[in-house]
Amino acid sequence: MNKTMTIESAVKNAIVSSKMEGFVQTKDVEKLIYDAAYGKITYAEAINALDNKWNRKSK
Repeated sequence: MNKTMTIESAVKNAIVSSKMEGFVQTKDVEKLIYDAAYGKITYAEAINALDNKWNRKSK
């Protein structure tokens, strides 16, 4: 039986997969991922928030 992947399961899979690759994800980063996936913020805003968190300059 074919199932359509929900945004929720796609985000959870992405988070688990990145953790398996050794990336550390804090709760605030996970919230940014969810907010971007659900359209609460744009991906550009999420990247900007991450850049600000790590004191990097956005391109």
